[in-house]
Amino acid sequence: MIKIILGIFCFALISCSSSQRTNFSGTSLFSYKDPSGEYLLKRDVLDKPSKIQVRQQLLTPVRSSRKPLEKSITISQIGSIKSKKGNRLSVRPYISQFSIWFEKKKYFSQFKLNKQDKTLDLIMKSPEAKWNKTISEKFPPGTVFCWFSQIPECVRRAGFLSRQKYSANEFVVVWDSYPYYTEQYQNVPSNIFSPAVIKYDGSKGGNLKFNVEVNQQLLIYHFSSSYEFEKMFWISQGITIIKSRG
Repeated sequence: MIKIILGIFCFALISCSSSQRTNFSGTSLFSYKDPSGEYLLKRDVLDKPSKIQVRQQLLTPVRSSRKPLEKSITISQIGSIKSKKGNRLSVRPYISQFSIWFEKKKYFSQFKLNKQDKTLDLIMKSPEAKWNKTISEKFPPGTVFCWFSQIPECVRRAGFLSRQKYSANEFVVVWDSYPYYTEQYQNVPSNIFSPAVIKYDGSKGGNLKFNVEVNQQLLIYHFSSSYEFEKMFWISQGITIIKSRG
């Protein structure tokens, strides 16, 4: 296993504080449903002024024999970039590791920021030759880059959830489960980066609703009034994620 480097890697970012005062660090459990069945999703969030770290595990539902079907860790850096209009908040991917098991065989990938080349470097290890290689991908334009599994934390830190009365906000999704997510989801292109838009869509049951449009897919996120992640619905993929109570 490739060792995770947890040191903060400064790349022309100026440290800045969170756009929200509440500390969202902690562990939460969610029910996860997709066309293959029902599972348990465990999310461990570390929310600091300079970074976001999220560990996720998708587990079998039976407590006595619970084992991971997939797991990941993603780390993002929070800062600001100087521009002609002043400092602009920035969220950038730093490192990720993702593992998934297909037919009891492990498939692994790791992304890491390459400051010198301004790329996101990928290492893949799997039983299949096509997914045993390294590649480097140039960053597209943008200031807010969200790992897919970090979208709730990323958009919150970017301040998008507190702007529900304003226009849509643009960001870039980074698929931390690349390239294997094309085997999990239907009708999604095989990209590392995908442009996305988040829009406020009113409230329901005391939650704030936000629609995320990415790759011509609609994902509906629910947050509490204090911006805690509560639910996600990806209707075209038949995926439902709901926070467990008690």
